[in-house]
Amino acid sequence: MAPGGKTKPALTGVPETLLGTVLSKAVDATSPSPILRDTWAAEMLTKIDYDFNRLEVPGWMQAWAVLRSRDFDRWTSEFLDLHAHSPNGATVLHVACGLDTRALRLRQYFSRMPLRWIDVDLPDVVKLRRELVPDPLVNGNGSTYEMQALSATEAGWYRDIPADRPTVIVIEGLSMYLAEEEMRGLVHGLVDHFRQGQHQHGHLIFDATNSFVLAAQGWLKPIVKSGSRFNWGLDNPLSIEAWAEGLTLREELLLTGRPLIKELPWTIRLQYAMAASLPWFYDFQRMMRYSF
Repeated sequence: MAPGGKTKPALTGVPETLLGTVLSKAVDATSPSPILRDTWAAEMLTKIDYDFNRLEVPGWMQAWAVLRSRDFDRWTSEFLDLHAHSPNGATVLHVACGLDTRALRLRQYFSRMPLRWIDVDLPDVVKLRRELVPDPLVNGNGSTYEMQALSATEAGWYRDIPADRPTVIVIEGLSMYLAEEEMRGLVHGLVDHFRQGQHQHGHLIFDATNSFVLAAQGWLKPIVKSGSRFNWGLDNPLSIEAWAEGLTLREELLLTGRPLIKELPWTIRLQYAMAASLPWFYDFQRMMRYSF
């Protein structure tokens, strides 16, 4: 515990970038017209002993994190609404959850259905999460919430999770840090496992950057400052369908084409408009929803 009762995170490399995500959501939550309304992130900001200026997260990247989480919340909600009356309920598996509070933002589903929610991240991240993020309140209808401390690239870590109900897998802000073969192995393993016991379909939700950003990442200050590195870029979301049997692209969203952009400050809207006009940059950040 740092002076003043604050928590001092011991994160470096890729895990350190999650602090920039917390900052992004906190800035949004305290803005006049918040998009995500993550008040827990704003509260976390007051409890963390860290120089948030260190990562130099620009406004357009802050908006990127907020819009992505808003879309992932919507997709997760739509899946849970679809299976609200399933006898066994549903499972949400959030891989590389960081300090995200999706389980709190969507906490109403714990009382609507038997919901199994599992947040997964590295041990140091889970330790920090236990100190900063409250668990959602779970009632007695069969709903459960748990955290698992492990690396998403560990072989077969998901095999102990029952594949007994419809499952939505959310992989947020991770793919670009993995090698392509690591991401392929993760997707194949998860989809293959959760298809085994599926009586109804599952969804896979994740985001990716493109190959241009991969080549030009040196101008992304948070990546440079944290000492992390992008290792994979995706230019054709349909190519992912070959990674696992039954995997089908259902929807793709480009950050530069989101209707929510109109709610951003004009300076950021202008930057996104400029990005959308460049053939190598208009799809620099994409979000995909697949069924399996």
